[in-house]
Amino acid sequence: TDFLDGVGDDPFFMMVSFYTVHTPIQANKRHLSKFEAKLKTMQNSSLLTKKERKATTTLNQIDPAYASMVYAMDENVGRLITNLKARGLYDNTTVIFTSDNGGLSTLERAFGIAGPTSVMPLRGGKGWLYEGGIRVPLLIKPAGYNGSAVEVDEPVVGHDIFPTICRLTGTATSDGIQIDGKDLSPILSGKGSIDRVNIFWHYPHYHGSGWTPGAALREGDWKLIEFYAEGKVELYNLKNDLSESTDISKDHPLKLLELRTKLMKQQSEMKAKWYTKNPDYVK
Repeated sequence: TDFLDGVGDDPFFMMVSFYTVHTPIQANKRHLSKFEAKLKTMQNSSLLTKKERKATTTLNQIDPAYASMVYAMDENVGRLITNLKARGLYDNTTVIFTSDNGGLSTLERAFGIAGPTSVMPLRGGKGWLYEGGIRVPLLIKPAGYNGSAVEVDEPVVGHDIFPTICRLTGTATSDGIQIDGKDLSPILSGKGSIDRVNIFWHYPHYHGSGWTPGAALREGDWKLIEFYAEGKVELYNLKNDLSESTDISKDHPLKLLELRTKLMKQQSEMKAKWYTKNPDYVK
């Protein structure tokens, strides 16, 4: 509110990064009873899980504390929107709502606890390169838009937000600057598409979710995931198998080779860092 008080008629940029929803799980006491009561009415109120390599994935939403945190975040996003409307700023403001990763549904079994949320039917969760770890909400309301809601299934990434904002606001970028993302304004206007062949992720780290070093590449409906520590490559078709339940790499060896070659080429061009074994590690 204090920030918006000083905006006036000037252009402004505001980034609001909520800490919630995140661990540690700290219930919002104003809303907790609402979801404790809801849990009692649910048919499946017991924790359901499945194994994911050395990790365990939560399959259902049964955590009232977590739900109260989500509710509180939504409530405060609503307060911000209401504030913009009250000041006459909403119609001429581009609003973008997104997240940096999927929900924390998968954790190493060594921790002895379950993830506080579920992202079913997606596989894995935060820290993983299965869809559960990288597919996130993205809502964009462009300035001046007064039409109905439109659902777009074009794959995009967080890098696209910067060039999109620049185009929508008429902001020039410095000459020679390398921009990794794509301007999404043609999609938002419904008058075009973006020129992109594929998207790839490189995550050569170990993570408390049970993820081990690896990388992934998506091209159209095809998705390749490489697990370096295991020496394994998996292939999926997301159109037919959004849950990435069936590895079809043996059925499509040429597609596997094609996508893996493209992944390695991009990693080489970007001088991607690789994981190395710790010589002092003792099991």
